[in-house]
Amino acid sequence: MYLNSLALALGTALLAANGAIADILVVNTYCKDWWPLPDDCTSARSVWVNDFDQSFPVDANTGCRNPGVPHIPWFCIDWDNARLKFYPTNQPERCMPRKTTQRMFSVGICRNSDDCHASVWREVQCNW
Repeated sequence: MYLNSLALALGTALLAANGAIADILVVNTYCKDWWPLPDDCTSARSVWVNDFDQSFPVDANTGCRNPGVPHIPWFCIDWDNARLKFYPTNQPERCMPRKTTQRMFSVGICRNSDDCHASVWREVQCNW
C-alpha cells in the first residue's frame, strides 16, 4: 500500500508540474531474484489517475485487458516499446508512452533482494 501511495504521489507531482490535465498511469514494478525466472517481474499493483483526479487500481503487465477504469473498457500495454493505447467509450484511441522511472528501495514490499521502481505514463496524442 505504501508503494502505491508513494508512486501515486510521484505521478501526481509530475502531472502538476507539467500543468496538464490528462489521464496518467503510475506503474509500480517489482522483481524478485528468487522467483522462477531471474527477470520475473510484475506490475500488477499500479494506479490509473483520470483527469478528475480519481484513482483506480490496475494491472499494468504487458498485454490487453479491461483495466477496470470507468469509461475505458480496453487498454493494451506494450512494455517492449514503453507505450500503451487505451480505448475510451465512444472516443478515438488514446496513447501513453512511459515518461519517467524512479527506483525505490526499502519501501513496502521492496526490501532486501527486491528490485522496485515506479514509472509514470502520461497521455499524449497517438502517433503509433
